[in-house]
Amino acid sequence: MSRRGKIFCRRIAILSFVWLVFLPRAANASVLINEVMYDAEGSDSGREWVEICSFGEAADISGWYLSEGGVNHRIKSNGNEKDLVLKEGQCAVISNDYKITNPPEENFKKFLADFPDFSGTLLGASFSLRNSGEMIEIKDKDKNVVDSFSYSEEMGANGDGKTFQRRASEWIAAVPTPGRNNFQEDEGGEGADDGGVGIGGGGGDGGKNVKDVFEGKQLYVDAGKNRIAVAGSEVAFEARALGFKKEPLENARYLWSFGDGSIAEGVKVRHIYQYPADYIVVLNVSSGKYSASDRAEVKVLPNEVAVEEADEEKIILYNGSSYDLDISNWCLKRGEDLFRFPLGTIIKKKSKLPVPFSVSGLAVREGESVQLLYPNLAPADVVSNDIDKKEKKEGEKEKVSRSKEGAAVEESFSKDKRQESEVPLVSKKGIHPSQAANIVIASNDINWKVYKWLGAVGIGSSLLLISFLFLRRFSGRGSSQER
Repeated sequence: MSRRGKIFCRRIAILSFVWLVFLPRAANASVLINEVMYDAEGSDSGREWVEICSFGEAADISGWYLSEGGVNHRIKSNGNEKDLVLKEGQCAVISNDYKITNPPEENFKKFLADFPDFSGTLLGASFSLRNSGEMIEIKDKDKNVVDSFSYSEEMGANGDGKTFQRRASEWIAAVPTPGRNNFQEDEGGEGADDGGVGIGGGGGDGGKNVKDVFEGKQLYVDAGKNRIAVAGSEVAFEARALGFKKEPLENARYLWSFGDGSIAEGVKVRHIYQYPADYIVVLNVSSGKYSASDRAEVKVLPNEVAVEEADEEKIILYNGSSYDLDISNWCLKRGEDLFRFPLGTIIKKKSKLPVPFSVSGLAVREGESVQLLYPNLAPADVVSNDIDKKEKKEGEKEKVSRSKEGAAVEESFSKDKRQESEVPLVSKKGIHPSQAANIVIASNDINWKVYKWLGAVGIGSSLLLISFLFLRRFSGRGSSQER
């Protein structure tokens, strides 16, 4: 390699190292909702706001959304796009006192009138929070939910000048603290905060440090993965929860809300959805004064798994849905005999699942029936081994087959009759129907002879033409040689 090439490669290596070292790792960042003003004292117009904080490393929230009631609102800067990149431990307030058509100095006037000492980062979005309560979500640019908070007026902060604030893993109603550490209670029960300002890098040591608010004081809760279920069948849920140091959580309370109005309590619970729909399951875990929540989605489908066939050798199930379905713990029952499918049994979409007698031990004899049962032994489907019905079904198939064969024979016969009418060598007048086949055969033989004669004439004519052309060419050469 030339000296110039070596220098170029060395520079590329140095630039790559610098890029990897100093590039903000936003992928590892976590943005959380920290404080919510949803019902200001007096008029709400232009006085609602949501504070978010970056917990972890830097977070680029360009193109992100604030969603309320399922409506997405793009988060905008007030002219400085750098404000959309939150540093580690930085917070920002998203205010609805904002219009994209306004000059920057016209935005956030009401917010700054309420909080004149605020010196942090202000962002805007065109949203309106319901006083009765709703779900607030922060979504990334692909509209994936990053964090959410659901509130109701019964929780407080309804027109009394207070806000909802995250304290460790729980929410409280307290005096607003935008740009400062959230409200804390001292040992005497009096409210206190450090009075510091300067989110967004200002305020020095008194600034709001998200790690002081969250790190080491967060419960970790997992409601399980999203899943697909069948209406009428049991769905199993199992919670996972860890303490502040990610140790197993003891003496905690686990409360499940299944999204259809039903609730249950416990680490492991089961629920039956009666109707097909998309449900959101919320798990709330509390331990002492701390709590945390997680949610999962459940798509419930109408049952399309059924017994297609059953006899002494096998039982065949069919999944008519467009999804692979887990039928773990479902059962097959014949009389008093029961076979339960093991954990991890999946039946593919639009596919059959044969279960042989050697596995199930269920031989469905003539006149007997077999049931497909949900895990709680509620019936999902039933089919009988009815020989008469099978023979009738086979007879219908045979009848259809014979009809098709008859149609084919009739079509062939009609074709032969057309060929017969084209050859005026045999008259059908006075012919008995029993002689019709012989007439058809005779006409076919005559046609075949005609075709052979025409073919021979064609070949002979072709040979004569070739011979004529050859002789003419040869004679032409001879004449030229004589001259």
